[in-house]
Amino acid sequence: MTVKITVNDVYKIFGAHPDRAMEILRAGRGKDEILKKTKQGVGIAGVSFDVHEGKILVVMGLSASGKSTLVRCINRLIEPTAGSIKVNDVKVTEPNAEELRVFRQRHFGMVFQNFALFPHRTVLDNVEYGLEVRHVDTTTRRKASVKALEQVGLEGWGESYPAQLSGGMQQRIGLARALAS
Repeated sequence: MTVKITVNDVYKIFGAHPDRAMEILRAGRGKDEILKKTKQGVGIAGVSFDVHEGKILVVMGLSASGKSTLVRCINRLIEPTAGSIKVNDVKVTEPNAEELRVFRQRHFGMVFQNFALFPHRTVLDNVEYGLEVRHVDTTTRRKASVKALEQVGLEGWGESYPAQLSGGMQQRIGLARALAS
Protein backbone atom coordinates (compact mmCIF):
# COMPACT_ATOMS: atom_id res chain seq x y z
CA MET A 1 0.00 0.00 0.00
CA THR A 2 1.28 3.48 -0.93
CA VAL A 3 2.37 5.78 1.89
CA LYS A 4 0.70 9.18 1.46
CA ILE A 5 1.96 10.98 4.59
CA THR A 6 5.19 10.32 6.49
CA VAL A 7 5.92 12.14 9.75
CA ASN A 8 9.37 11.31 11.11
CA ASP A 9 10.65 12.45 14.52
CA VAL A 10 8.85 15.82 14.38
CA TYR A 11 9.22 18.42 17.13
CA LYS A 12 7.69 21.83 17.62
CA ILE A 13 9.12 24.12 20.27
CA PHE A 14 7.42 27.49 20.79
CA GLY A 15 9.67 30.36 21.77
CA ALA A 16 12.58 32.46 20.58
CA HIS A 17 15.33 29.91 21.36
CA PRO A 18 14.15 26.40 20.50
CA ASP A 19 17.68 24.95 20.15
CA ARG A 20 18.33 25.05 23.91
CA ALA A 21 14.95 23.46 24.62
CA MET A 22 15.62 20.72 22.04
CA GLU A 23 18.93 19.91 23.71
CA ILE A 24 17.28 19.52 27.12
CA LEU A 25 14.31 17.61 25.66
CA ARG A 26 16.59 15.12 23.90
CA ALA A 27 18.42 14.65 27.20
CA GLY A 28 15.19 13.20 28.57
CA ARG A 29 13.74 16.16 30.47
CA GLY A 30 10.01 16.87 30.51
CA LYS A 31 8.15 19.81 29.05
CA ASP A 32 7.41 21.40 32.45
CA GLU A 33 11.11 21.45 33.32
CA ILE A 34 11.99 22.79 29.87
CA LEU A 35 9.46 25.59 30.22
CA LYS A 36 10.80 26.49 33.66
CA LYS A 37 14.47 26.46 32.56
CA THR A 38 14.18 27.96 29.08
CA LYS A 39 10.77 29.69 28.80
CA GLN A 40 10.25 27.57 25.65
CA GLY A 41 7.06 25.53 25.22
CA VAL A 42 7.12 21.98 23.90
CA GLY A 43 4.23 21.63 21.47
CA ILE A 44 5.07 18.17 20.11
CA ALA A 45 8.07 15.92 20.64
CA GLY A 46 9.35 13.03 18.55
CA VAL A 47 6.16 12.28 16.61
CA SER A 48 6.47 9.62 13.89
CA PHE A 49 3.88 7.75 11.80
CA ASP A 50 2.85 6.86 8.25
CA VAL A 51 -0.59 7.20 6.69
CA HIS A 52 -1.26 4.79 3.83
CA GLU A 53 -3.48 5.49 0.84
CA GLY A 54 -7.15 4.85 1.60
CA LYS A 55 -6.66 5.00 5.37
CA ILE A 56 -7.97 7.60 7.80
CA LEU A 57 -5.84 9.03 10.57
CA VAL A 58 -7.52 10.33 13.71
CA VAL A 59 -5.49 12.64 15.94
CA MET A 60 -6.96 12.63 19.43
CA GLY A 61 -5.80 13.47 22.89
CA LEU A 62 -6.33 15.68 25.89
CA SER A 63 -6.68 19.43 25.65
CA ALA A 64 -3.30 21.09 25.00
CA SER A 65 -1.65 17.78 24.10
CA GLY A 66 -0.42 18.99 20.68
CA LYS A 67 -3.14 17.76 18.30
CA SER A 68 -3.64 21.06 16.47
CA THR A 69 0.08 21.77 16.54
CA LEU A 70 0.77 18.44 14.82
CA VAL A 71 -1.83 19.03 12.11
CA ARG A 72 -0.57 22.57 11.56
CA CYS A 73 2.97 21.23 11.14
CA ILE A 74 1.80 18.64 8.61
CA ASN A 75 0.13 21.27 6.42
CA ARG A 76 2.83 23.81 7.37
CA LEU A 77 0.58 26.43 8.81
CA ILE A 78 3.35 26.46 11.41
CA GLU A 79 6.98 25.45 10.89
CA PRO A 80 8.20 22.33 12.70
CA THR A 81 11.33 22.83 14.78
CA ALA A 82 12.88 19.49 13.79
CA GLY A 83 12.08 16.29 11.93
CA SER A 84 10.69 15.64 8.48
CA ILE A 85 7.23 15.56 6.96
CA LYS A 86 6.41 14.24 3.50
CA VAL A 87 3.05 14.36 1.76
CA ASN A 88 2.91 12.45 -1.53
CA ASP A 89 6.73 12.28 -1.42
CA VAL A 90 7.05 16.08 -1.20
CA LYS A 91 8.99 17.41 1.78
CA VAL A 92 6.49 19.85 3.24
CA THR A 93 9.19 22.18 4.60
CA GLU A 94 10.75 22.84 1.17
CA PRO A 95 8.17 24.71 -0.97
CA ASN A 96 8.27 28.52 -1.03
CA ALA A 97 5.12 30.48 -0.09
CA GLU A 98 3.48 30.31 -3.54
CA GLU A 99 4.37 26.64 -4.08
CA LEU A 100 3.04 25.87 -0.61
CA ARG A 101 -0.27 27.63 -1.33
CA VAL A 102 -0.76 25.57 -4.51
CA PHE A 103 0.38 22.39 -2.72
CA ARG A 104 -2.18 22.92 0.05
CA GLN A 105 -4.95 23.51 -2.49
CA ARG A 106 -4.18 20.24 -4.25
CA HIS A 107 -3.35 17.96 -1.32
CA PHE A 108 -5.20 19.16 1.79
CA GLY A 109 -8.82 19.58 2.76
CA MET A 110 -8.90 21.43 6.04
CA VAL A 111 -11.85 21.58 8.42
CA PHE A 112 -11.42 24.15 11.17
CA GLN A 113 -13.13 24.03 14.54
CA ASN A 114 -15.32 27.04 13.74
CA PHE A 115 -16.31 25.58 10.32
CA ALA A 116 -15.64 28.90 8.46
CA LEU A 117 -19.00 28.80 6.67
CA PHE A 118 -20.33 31.71 4.65
CA PRO A 119 -23.78 32.59 6.05
CA HIS A 120 -24.89 34.28 2.81
CA ARG A 121 -24.14 31.20 0.67
CA THR A 122 -26.21 28.03 0.46
CA VAL A 123 -24.89 24.77 1.86
CA LEU A 124 -23.99 23.60 -1.66
CA ASP A 125 -22.25 26.90 -2.44
CA ASN A 126 -20.24 26.57 0.79
CA VAL A 127 -19.15 23.05 -0.16
CA GLU A 128 -18.17 24.20 -3.65
CA TYR A 129 -16.06 27.10 -2.36
CA GLY A 130 -12.69 25.30 -2.23
CA LEU A 131 -13.09 24.15 -5.81
CA GLU A 132 -14.38 27.55 -6.90
CA VAL A 133 -11.24 29.36 -5.74
CA ARG A 134 -9.19 26.79 -7.67
CA HIS A 135 -11.19 27.72 -10.79
CA VAL A 136 -12.69 24.23 -11.24
CA ASP A 137 -15.49 24.37 -13.80
CA THR A 138 -19.06 24.64 -12.49
CA THR A 139 -20.23 21.18 -13.58
CA THR A 140 -17.25 19.37 -12.03
CA ARG A 141 -17.41 21.25 -8.74
CA ARG A 142 -21.20 20.80 -8.47
CA LYS A 143 -20.87 17.04 -9.04
CA ALA A 144 -18.06 16.70 -6.47
CA SER A 145 -19.95 18.82 -3.93
CA VAL A 146 -23.22 16.90 -4.27
CA LYS A 147 -21.28 13.65 -3.79
CA ALA A 148 -19.53 15.06 -0.71
CA LEU A 149 -22.86 16.14 0.80
CA GLU A 150 -24.15 12.60 0.29
CA GLN A 151 -21.01 11.21 1.98
CA VAL A 152 -21.65 13.27 5.11
CA GLY A 153 -25.39 12.56 5.23
CA LEU A 154 -26.59 15.99 4.05
CA GLU A 155 -28.18 15.07 0.74
CA GLY A 156 -31.21 17.28 0.14
CA TRP A 157 -29.84 20.18 2.24
CA GLY A 158 -27.88 21.89 -0.56
CA GLU A 159 -30.28 24.80 -1.06
CA SER A 160 -30.54 25.58 2.67
CA TYR A 161 -28.39 28.15 4.44
CA PRO A 162 -25.99 27.29 7.30
CA ALA A 163 -28.15 29.06 9.91
CA GLN A 164 -31.01 26.69 9.03
CA LEU A 165 -28.96 23.65 10.14
CA SER A 166 -27.85 22.39 13.54
CA GLY A 167 -24.29 22.83 14.78
CA GLY A 168 -23.45 19.21 13.97
CA MET A 169 -24.84 19.60 10.47
CA GLN A 170 -22.79 22.78 9.99
CA GLN A 171 -19.70 20.85 11.01
CA ARG A 172 -20.53 18.29 8.32
CA ILE A 173 -20.73 21.11 5.74
CA GLY A 174 -17.11 21.93 6.58
CA LEU A 175 -16.19 18.27 6.26
CA ALA A 176 -18.02 18.03 2.91
CA ARG A 177 -16.06 21.06 1.65
CA ALA A 178 -12.81 19.29 2.50
CA LEU A 179 -13.96 16.05 0.87
CA ALA A 180 -15.08 17.82 -2.30
CA SER A 181 -11.69 19.51 -2.63
